[in-house]
Amino acid sequence: AHLAELRFSVSPYTGRVALHDQSGAPLGEVLEPSELAAATSGADARIASFGSEWQRLRAVERRELCGRLLSLPLHAVLAELHQSRDGEALCFERRAPPPGKGAGKQDHLHGDKTCGWCRAEILAELPQGTSSTLARRYCSRECWKEARLRGAFQSSAVRSELFALEHGVCQSCGINAQALYDRIRALTPPERFQVLLGTRYRAAGAILAAPKEDHFWQAD
Repeated sequence: AHLAELRFSVSPYTGRVALHDQSGAPLGEVLEPSELAAATSGADARIASFGSEWQRLRAVERRELCGRLLSLPLHAVLAELHQSRDGEALCFERRAPPPGKGAGKQDHLHGDKTCGWCRAEILAELPQGTSSTLARRYCSRECWKEARLRGAFQSSAVRSELFALEHGVCQSCGINAQALYDRIRALTPPERFQVLLGTRYRAAGAILAAPKEDHFWQAD
């Protein structure tokens, strides 16, 4: 296919990039993530443009685009996704479910057969003795994940999901906050003080006496 007609898809499991023609048909060529950076000129210019745009995205934005058929520019694809969700944010947002959503555990304990997130009716009859929370309370795994991440007081779930994407690395300044926490935790308080003096963190209080992961990064 002509380069101007190339489209792309990224595997959510391996990060490999598949090439497609304008209609979306696969071209049978798959690139490793490292190969994108090597495509810098000539016939590989559009592939290089995709690689450059992909690297500029935040981890949560990349996750939104994985598994989709993509065209350049990628920011336009993200904007379209944003509009299709009626203004819902593309990043993690800690908030309680809106009225009518996530009515809670008690409805299901009293025999309510509606989804605990989207409130759609759960039509399938469950086998006697089914104990899975996902099967009993939500109509799909997607609704279960939304409730887990966006329901009230779910900061630990948000932290786990965000860590899986960004591994404790700040997306603004690039500092590996998780690695710094691991290092500080293994030191004595005087050693912690010396190390923290060379960072943006305040070397005083609990971060010296009993450092915790959330002293170093937050899922905000």
